[in-house]
Amino acid sequence: MGEELNNSYSRLQMFDFDGLETAEATQARWLDVVQEKLNCPAEFDLKAKKFAGANKPVLTQWLEEATEIICEQREFMNSMKEMIELLKTEALGDKRSVIKLQGELMECKDRQLKSLQTAVENTVQATVQREFKSYSDVVAKNTSASGPVCTEESLKKAVKTAIEEEQKPYGVWAR
Repeated sequence: MGEELNNSYSRLQMFDFDGLETAEATQARWLDVVQEKLNCPAEFDLKAKKFAGANKPVLTQWLEEATEIICEQREFMNSMKEMIELLKTEALGDKRSVIKLQGELMECKDRQLKSLQTAVENTVQATVQREFKSYSDVVAKNTSASGPVCTEESLKKAVKTAIEEEQKPYGVWAR
């Protein structure tokens, strides 16, 4: 593909855009001359009936010149077709490269995401284990030093308080 790119780029730089301008100018001059000789104001009015008034040597000269113009334009169009084919090939190659690079980028991002996910999971797990151990240590110390953390009476009181708090927004008071 790199070779095609260089080929296409160098062909594009060497492309003779002046040839297009020359062909257009030659064609315009030829039409001007023919229109003037046939006294025809518009090139679209150049019909067989108009040409019938010209003599054979003039018509022969115009035919020769028209043939030269057509040949020049054909060569230029063939050159343009080759350039278009090269550019199409290059564009398709670029498209394949972009798709391939997008795939590689997605794979890389996926690996990064999995790596980050693993790191977060490990950090969360370590933090939870550390905090759970700390909480367990605190509960163990408080339980062993002051007896049970929760008595039947304290549990009833906590439930009653929770129910009262839950019912306050509705204007219901439990007594």
